[in-house]
Amino acid sequence: MMIQFDLQTVNVSIFENHLPVFMRHIGMDTDASAWNYKTEQFELTGSRSEVLNPLEDIYKEIDRVMNFYHYSLNQGSRQVTKIIVDGDHPWLDEIFAELNKRFSVRAEKITNRAITGSPDKLLTPFHVNLGLGLKEV
Repeated sequence: MMIQFDLQTVNVSIFENHLPVFMRHIGMDTDASAWNYKTEQFELTGSRSEVLNPLEDIYKEIDRVMNFYHYSLNQGSRQVTKIIVDGDHPWLDEIFAELNKRFSVRAEKITNRAITGSPDKLLTPFHVNLGLGLKEV
């Protein structure tokens, strides 16, 4: 399962043998104006609960997706074995830690070093573009 967390959306994709078999786009009920963009990153200007409450809903939805895949699509014969986390949400490290606390499936974060030959500069926002570019390879 790959989960991409952005400021207001989450994309959940489940793969079998490197092919996508299930995708779910989830909107987060957050106010984008609660964030200010300063020095190449977002800073929260509102209350933490404005972000934490919608994230709680996202975690529940991820659990539903995992259960749907396991029980409805595969009648209990297959389940998610790894979670890969990516995105440009400012709290991605906290989200990653929370996923590892909540789910028994191990989560891994895509890092810039995972892309061979890349500099340690801000490459994370381009992971989706890189994936689309490699799609036809």
